[in-house]
Amino acid sequence: MGAWLTLATLRQEFSEKIGDWFTGTTTGAGSTTTIDCSDLAGLSYLPANALKNLWIMLTSGTYSGSVRPISSSASAATGTVTWQKALAGASGDAVTFEIHRIDPREKLAALNMARRRGSKYLFRPIVDAGNVTGSLIFNG
Repeated sequence: MGAWLTLATLRQEFSEKIGDWFTGTTTGAGSTTTIDCSDLAGLSYLPANALKNLWIMLTSGTYSGSVRPISSSASAATGTVTWQKALAGASGDAVTFEIHRIDPREKLAALNMARRRGSKYLFRPIVDAGNVTGSLIFNG
């Protein structure tokens, strides 16, 4: 784990541990209900609609943080993913996203609950003795 743990980092590490992690970057402008991604087009072993009922979370761009259930995914040839509830505008080009089997908002809620419940057991005071002055301890 990195020195700075954000909820995004924790979500990624948690998702990777349970085998529920795919990330990509859009390669087309998309629409209010779709993304286009050549990374998905490269997964030729996936049948049409293999991603249906999974969750997509946009992680950059205007609609960063938007989570939608996937209603259909075209064949591997196109790399297009569709959801039902429209965004206010096109999803955009060069937008990063994640695909999850479990709603990522539920993962974040679980991580926050674990943080709150575990913090009293994981508390570790940090003492920086490098700024101590006027010490009566003999150094010689």
